[in-house]
Amino acid sequence: MKKYLMFGATALFFCGISLSAQAGITFIPKTLNIKATQGNIITRTLTLQSDSPIQKIEVIKLDLTRGDGAIVLPSEVISSKILPLPEPTPGNLQQVLITIDLTKINQSGEFNGNLLIRSTDGNSEIPLVLEIKDGLFLPLIILVLGVLLGVGLSVYRAEGKDRDQLVVQIGRLRTRMRADAELTNSFKIKMEGNLAIADTQLDDKRWTEANIVIGNAQLLWQKWLQYRQDWLAQATYLDTLKTSSKQQGLPETIPYGQAVFAAIADLENQAADFKTPQRLHDELVKLREQVEQYQQGRAFLTQIVDLLQQLPDTEKELWKKKNAQLD
Repeated sequence: MKKYLMFGATALFFCGISLSAQAGITFIPKTLNIKATQGNIITRTLTLQSDSPIQKIEVIKLDLTRGDGAIVLPSEVISSKILPLPEPTPGNLQQVLITIDLTKINQSGEFNGNLLIRSTDGNSEIPLVLEIKDGLFLPLIILVLGVLLGVGLSVYRAEGKDRDQLVVQIGRLRTRMRADAELTNSFKIKMEGNLAIADTQLDDKRWTEANIVIGNAQLLWQKWLQYRQDWLAQATYLDTLKTSSKQQGLPETIPYGQAVFAAIADLENQAADFKTPQRLHDELVKLREQVEQYQQGRAFLTQIVDLLQQLPDTEKELWKKKNAQLD
């Protein structure tokens, strides 16, 4: 019985020594709290102090995990070096240089982990908290992009917005014009001409001038819509006048015929310039009257020719020359 008691007491004695030695190691600081920036290399000094001489120190690096668990920094970013101490230094004091290399790290956030310290006194863990901030390059890029975006928005508000609104108006007008298959050539040509000028002015950044020209095209479109059926009626009347003038024998080779047909062509091209279809109709009526006057004059000349046939031969030649001069 005494033998067992002696053995137990001895075991407890040695365990007490071991626990006392392990419990006697202290670390300065107790936790490594490090704040760093991406791309930098950070060093910290860890001091170990024990009640007994410290021998065979080994630092084992472990991975660091970000708080959300999404990213892990490998232990390779951590290195350690035992620092030699000047003489005389007690054997129970030792320093370790901890280096963290972030030159290849582009993650940011707070990372947590431990350093495992092994020595003759046992094993100990030192908490390591590493807070990494984004490098200067990324905030600078964000700042520059923000400035450029602000400048771009300012330029757009000053110029781009007005231009876009004008471009939309031009597009709408052209779409409506294409959709109306009965739009007469006079309106179509004049509106397309205005829109082409507006396109050129937009390219030259002349917003005010372009807006005026687009407004002119819109007025033409509104005038067309307001009197659409009447404009179509006058276009039909004009085509009929042109056809009937030819059918009634008005020659295009004599000056009178050339003047009439030129006037018809001018009215066809300038129809969109008239304020109302009625004013265009009034001009067409005048042209029809001129054609009718020609027909009346032509009939009168025919009667004269018939009367000439009844004259003596000596007088016929004289009147034929006068008749030729009238033609």
